[in-house]
Amino acid sequence: MSALRSHKLARPHHVCQHCAATSSQGLTMYVSTAQLQGLMPPINTHNCKSCTHSSIDIKHLCIRLLLLQLRIFYLKRKINGRISRTNAPKEGLWMGCQGLLWCSLSIQFLQKVLSPTLFLPLIWSVLLAYNLNDFEQQCRATGEKDVAFKVMYCGICHSDLHNLKNEWGTSTYPLVPGHEIVGVVTEVGSKVQKFKVGDKVGVGCMVGSCHSCDNCANNLENYCPKMVLTYKVKYYDGTTTYGGYCDKMVADEHFVVRIPDNLPLDGGAPLLCAGITVYSPLKYFGLDKPGMHAGVVGLGGLGHVAVKFAKAMGVKVTVISTSPNKKEEAIEHLGADSFLVSRNQDEMQAATNTLDGIIDTVSAPHPLLPLIGLLKTNGKLVLVGAPDKPPELPIFPLLMGRKIVAGSAIGGMKETQEMINFAAKHNISADIEVIPIDYVNTAMERLSKADVKYRFVIDIGNTLKSTSSI
Repeated sequence: MSALRSHKLARPHHVCQHCAATSSQGLTMYVSTAQLQGLMPPINTHNCKSCTHSSIDIKHLCIRLLLLQLRIFYLKRKINGRISRTNAPKEGLWMGCQGLLWCSLSIQFLQKVLSPTLFLPLIWSVLLAYNLNDFEQQCRATGEKDVAFKVMYCGICHSDLHNLKNEWGTSTYPLVPGHEIVGVVTEVGSKVQKFKVGDKVGVGCMVGSCHSCDNCANNLENYCPKMVLTYKVKYYDGTTTYGGYCDKMVADEHFVVRIPDNLPLDGGAPLLCAGITVYSPLKYFGLDKPGMHAGVVGLGGLGHVAVKFAKAMGVKVTVISTSPNKKEEAIEHLGADSFLVSRNQDEMQAATNTLDGIIDTVSAPHPLLPLIGLLKTNGKLVLVGAPDKPPELPIFPLLMGRKIVAGSAIGGMKETQEMINFAAKHNISADIEVIPIDYVNTAMERLSKADVKYRFVIDIGNTLKSTSSI
């Protein structure tokens, strides 16, 4: 499985030079490369509870991080076949100089402004660049209501990249990403009723909920306060959930979706996140009625699927993008009716008050006022992207047009199955680039630069070697 292996660092007992108090508070953090197991001994750190003094043995830390960086360099180049007797000393010396300069400048500065609790994880996360590497983890036993399946494909969502980098501050390591998972059933529990061995199935963004709150009662498990995400959180049994960058998956029957035979597994995988993320707001906010006029902001992994669903519903679609070169793609390939360049004030002005609603898929910070101006009276701007900075929201334009700015996050299990069935009926699948598992780190780098059209999908079944029988 592609994942991150943990490596624990603990604070030893240390006597504070300022108050002579003793602290043994532990610090746990995780390394994002499997090859580092056993390479890094405990670092002398201290965070005294009896005074405000905090200190780190900077000299010791610099030496260890420098040696570790050189070791990482050697392992990665050796794995990639790029080390030879002639170039190793030269490249090693260059990496050593880089490491020494980085350590001497960055570490001492950060140590002065950050507590050890924040300082050490930050240093590690920057140094190790969040790479994905092999990691073995035993799946839980198949319970009476569980479905076990061999993973064939898993889409790479932009949220996987956010979580790898802990940009939302909620990641826990080791972390196995992936919540666009499809495969073939290999085993079912004794009380499973909807699936049998050999069925094509999928798992999306969640694998659990309380089943007792109002949201669960109304098929809105995605808004359950106790919803269990597919990866990076604790499951009911206390274990950590791991995502679909793996060869096998076990999930509760309720959170498994049936994939129709005519829907390709590779192109259907991204629908379990991207698809339901745009399908749900189109339905809920009434933008699925034939003859309505909807806008789609952003023509990426979410946006291109939103265009396909809206067109299949009989809706007139206008794509709104900052990139003029996407116009031909939007109209000729995806079937959009019109295209607006959001930076072209003349085009935006001409389209004022023309849209019944907008699905905004952009995850980068961007102004909302120009989009609000495109809405008719009672129009709805629905945000499904997740920028890392809060947007500016002008109130007066909302008041004058009784306009709505809303948000939406995936959908419940009933609606997700409905979306998959709709996609199969209308031959809707994501436009994808299928990659082998060993290309995943390169794919993450490309994804960070929006260099994909429109979704990476990992060919798990053919490129990830299983270490156990499925």
